[in-house]
Amino acid sequence: MARHIAIFAAAATTPGLAHAWPWDPQTWADVKKLVRRKFPNAPLITVSELKSWLDDGSQPQPILLDARTRREFEESQLKGAQNAETVSAALSLLQGRAKDTPIVVYCSVGYRSGAVAQALIENGYTRTRNLEGSLFEWANSGLPVYQGNRPVTKVHPYDASWGKLLKRELWSLEP
Repeated sequence: MARHIAIFAAAATTPGLAHAWPWDPQTWADVKKLVRRKFPNAPLITVSELKSWLDDGSQPQPILLDARTRREFEESQLKGAQNAETVSAALSLLQGRAKDTPIVVYCSVGYRSGAVAQALIENGYTRTRNLEGSLFEWANSGLPVYQGNRPVTKVHPYDASWGKLLKRELWSLEP
């Protein structure tokens, strides 16, 4: 089963293949419902829960994995995140880490990260969470995004359809 998830996640995060969505996203409620249904074994963490966790220095901080493409990642990311656009990239980054290491995976809206998070769980990473609403909801909430350690104000909108879920003033470019 883990191999099938890994293959799906790689396909879902491969540029060019990710555009073959069966529908055009209309609302956050639609997207969140789809993510929950497609990746039922990937526990979710909300934007506000992650923000509180990152602000709390008294508990171990999660490894942040960005499941978007390198191009999207280079525009902006969560501070300290590592780019892991495929399951194999995520597994490589986690090699040698304890299976109970806290991990939060995100992408633009939570779909690609849901696939990666579910695959990590099936590979034994028990404290993996998918960021519900992912980077778009994070940025829409006014929370900081970075290029490396430098704060920035823009986010890659992925494409025109999915970009509708990101506030227009936050778009880094026209898709």
